[in-house]
Amino acid sequence: MDKRSSSTIMASSFLLFLFLFNFQLSLAETNLMQSVPDLQNSMYKVVDGDACVRLLNLSGEIGCSNPGREKVVAPIIRFRDANSLSRSSAVLLSLNEIQDFFIRVSTDSTFARNVGGVLVESKADFQNMSKGFSPAHTFPQAEFSPYKNTNYKWNPIRQRSYTTVVAEFDLVMQTVKAGTHDSESCLKEETCFPLGGYSVWSSLPPLNISSSDQGKPIILAVASMDSASFFRDKSLAVDALSHLEAIDGFNKQLVFLVFTGEAWGYLGSRRFLHELDLQSDAVKGLNTSLFEMIIEVGSVGKGFNEGVTSFHVHTTGVSSATNKTLDALNHAQDSLKSRNISISSAAASNPGIPPSSLMSFLNKNPITSGVVLEDFDTIFSNKFYHTNLNSSSIVAAASLLARTLYVLTSDTKDDSKSALASVNVNVSLVEQLMGCLLECEPGLSCELVKNFIAPSSTCPSHYVGVISDEPSSTPSPEYIGDVSRFVWNFLADKTSPPKGKTPVCSEDCSKKGGVCTRAEVDGKGICVFSTTRYVPAYSTRLSFESGTWNVLPPNSSDPMGMHDPVWTESNWNAIGLRVYTVQSAAYDRLVLLGGIAITGGAYLAIILTRAFVAKILKQD
Repeated sequence: MDKRSSSTIMASSFLLFLFLFNFQLSLAETNLMQSVPDLQNSMYKVVDGDACVRLLNLSGEIGCSNPGREKVVAPIIRFRDANSLSRSSAVLLSLNEIQDFFIRVSTDSTFARNVGGVLVESKADFQNMSKGFSPAHTFPQAEFSPYKNTNYKWNPIRQRSYTTVVAEFDLVMQTVKAGTHDSESCLKEETCFPLGGYSVWSSLPPLNISSSDQGKPIILAVASMDSASFFRDKSLAVDALSHLEAIDGFNKQLVFLVFTGEAWGYLGSRRFLHELDLQSDAVKGLNTSLFEMIIEVGSVGKGFNEGVTSFHVHTTGVSSATNKTLDALNHAQDSLKSRNISISSAAASNPGIPPSSLMSFLNKNPITSGVVLEDFDTIFSNKFYHTNLNSSSIVAAASLLARTLYVLTSDTKDDSKSALASVNVNVSLVEQLMGCLLECEPGLSCELVKNFIAPSSTCPSHYVGVISDEPSSTPSPEYIGDVSRFVWNFLADKTSPPKGKTPVCSEDCSKKGGVCTRAEVDGKGICVFSTTRYVPAYSTRLSFESGTWNVLPPNSSDPMGMHDPVWTESNWNAIGLRVYTVQSAAYDRLVLLGGIAITGGAYLAIILTRAFVAKILKQD
């Protein structure tokens, strides 16, 4: 045997033994990983959640983004442990700590400079926060107010607002990469899309568009989709009224109107009124001259207190239509005495109606008659304004609204309790809607929603979203959010007469005045006779021409448009967050020294083994 080959074999065998020993230990610790993906999954934890993104308007930008084109990697530290930050870190905080975090960032420049990212836990007990939290201003969207006293504080509690685990943020915004820092420039460079979506309206009973007799006065029942009030009250009132057999004999036309984008400069209501001026297909069959009364449901989730559910009625002024509405509310209240529901007029000292979609109608026509039903009088009673919280007075508000609308539209003279006794809210539907549309469990995967649409996600989002394609009254489903699609299908189903439904949709459905519901579920759908339409909701300062968005100059005939910030959202390629554990620098140095020692020891072992083998061979 060759000396060199023999010594090499023995040395190699020794190293192989060391390797196999180390491998056996590692194998036991990694649970027999069989592929590279298994190894990656054991090293990295992908975090699911909602990302804060970059938003822009005509004057600048807000929101979140990586500072450049690369991912941000930062060690995670809890906010309560972050007395000082000496390096870029990802701060982990609960919802209860958001207020204190914002205060710290605004007052401690060193701390703010070293915040590489923020992680907010979603399971904190948000509703039990003693101080309350509201990101909205003391007078939300005061610039759109139809009255001059914009210093009034509707929202007085507004808040100014050995191993290491690291977070890797993949939040690269196209507007940051392209250097477009306002809406006009990013729309021109196509690095953003306008905020917007689709509002929905539906008439009860359905309109006969082909008929020349469209003279019935219209009662508009209004709610805002992105504040979730529709799901607490509006849909329940629709359901309660849709079962009435005498509905076709109503003296007035009832129209349910669900806006989206109201929290971003009243996008839904302003665009709706603009479409009415244009008499577009989205509002075909409606005429502003026939609008007799607008009833809007605002915040009604905190009305229950000590066994009594109290609501306040804010009015636009004194008119015969307003007086009739107040009488109808009192009539409805009397019929619900056993449920301890109380209503009262808002204080005369208020400067006007609270922030609401009704403001858009008043700016368009100052003599508009309307009321807003709220759970507060002079200031918000909900300490979590604009935070999508639950309600404890859902059934009471829905019952009051349904019976009020019945009195107004039927113009009944029957003072007996039997006339209103048939108008009842389906309590089980209340529970379903709460679970489906206000929570993530079961969320949009519930049977109620899946009976109408095929949702793209489980957790319902009431964020307005963006309009990425040409606005249309008949948009493709992929360009409409889950919530809007459900609202459209739900209203179309509830406002259609039972006898007008056919099991399968066909090309003749729309020609006969019908719409096709549930088409996403089985691909066939059900044709129902209903007047339910989508209305695009986006800024009136924008136009879509030749595949691009353009910002229009201010128009003095559109006073709200003069103050429109024109909100947009930055594009991105991907958004992701993952966390993983990294060893400390001291441990890395220890591993390096250990590796050097093992390498030196192995080399020495080879030399000694070779000398030993040579000596034995010489003796032989």
